[in-house]
Amino acid sequence: MTGNRSLVFCAAALLAYAAPARAQFRPAALSVGARVLGALPVGARGKGLKAGRGFGVDVGLEVRPGWTVYAGFSRTGFPLRETDGDRRVDSGADLGIMASGALGGVPLWSRYGLVFHEAETHLASGHGDGLDDGRSGLGLETGVGVTLRLGRHTALAPGVAYTAYPLGETGGISHLRAEVGARLRP
Repeated sequence: MTGNRSLVFCAAALLAYAAPARAQFRPAALSVGARVLGALPVGARGKGLKAGRGFGVDVGLEVRPGWTVYAGFSRTGFPLRETDGDRRVDSGADLGIMASGALGGVPLWSRYGLVFHEAETHLASGHGDGLDDGRSGLGLETGVGVTLRLGRHTALAPGVAYTAYPLGETGGISHLRAEVGARLRP
């Protein structure tokens, strides 16, 4: 029950914080991001899985200087141990807030969000089709990293992140990942 309260609180905070954005919308506040990642399954949910890789894409809207609300999609595939090409795929929608600022002159970012993902098994012998054995769930993601400006409209954003879902239940995949992202602004 505590997990559900946390999710409701996070969702309400995101919506309340994003509300002022409607009054001050400007095209320069929009951004598009993409990232590639390497992931390590952790905990009981990661048993039987090898390290995987994946990608994510998102669209962001800066609601205040240093605060961006984002929505996107991410997908990570984890090979199953002791199989030949079978894998567990974690994919779904992401929604959250990114904070950016400097600490001791180092430009940092942090991300806090909700994920609605599904973990599904894909067999190499089944032509990559999912077995519909997946478990969908609402969970949390968090991450931190550095922002490396490449120009006025482009930045690289390497970092680490953690995703866990569904909260308080079996199923899903919890994983720690290293990622490198790029953000573009008009």
